[in-house]
This record gives sequence, structure tokens and C-alpha cells, in this order.
Amino acid sequence: MKSFFSFVWDLVKRNPFITLLIVMFLIAAPQLLGIFALLLFIPLTIIVVCALVIAWRVHKLRKSMEDQLRNNQRHTSGSGYRTSSSSEAEGKVTVHIPHQETRINDEVGEYVDFKEEK
Repeated sequence: MKSFFSFVWDLVKRNPFITLLIVMFLIAAPQLLGIFALLLFIPLTIIVVCALVIAWRVHKLRKSMEDQLRNNQRHTSGSGYRTSSSSEAEGKVTVHIPHQETRINDEVGEYVDFKEEK
């Protein structure tokens, strides 16, 4: 309870004009103070709700990324590369070359195949 009063006293010392304004509204026009409080309450509520929604979405995104990472770690070996699920023997190297078809248009010109030698 003492900390609450010290907080209020510090608030009054730091903001005497705002405190005087609030006390004047409270005494002279309580309805106006209610409208003023409502005008402050609605935007603050919207800000708090938006912050909570953003925090929830970030938490959900972080959780899905952790799940993806966990799933990827299950499918990789200790070296960090994906393990092959086929029946190939370990250590065997296979190279898959895609079929490349060279198409030459007669109107373009000649096709020259060259090899660079050093």
C-alpha cells in the first residue's frame, strides 16, 4: 500500500498540471472526465488488443518454424545432409544428368562446340 501512495505522490510531483486538470474535471464536470477517460480508454484498448494479436501470431509462427526444424532434423543424418531413403549402398556416388536436347534453328547460324584449354 505504501508503494501505491509513493507512486501516486511521484506522479503528482512529476505532472502537477495534469494532476490539477484531472482534479478540476473530477470536481467541476464529472461527465466530461468520463468522456475524456472513455476517449483515452478506447484507443488504449485497441492498442493492447493489437499488441496481443501480434504477439499471438509471432508465437504461432515461431512454433510452426520450430516444428519444421524438428521435422527436418529427423530426416537428416549427423552430418546435416539429407539421408537417402533409397536402397543405395552407403558411399556409392551416383550422378543424375538431365537429358539435354540441343535445338538449333537453321536460321540462327552455325553451332560451334568448343573446349577451353589452358
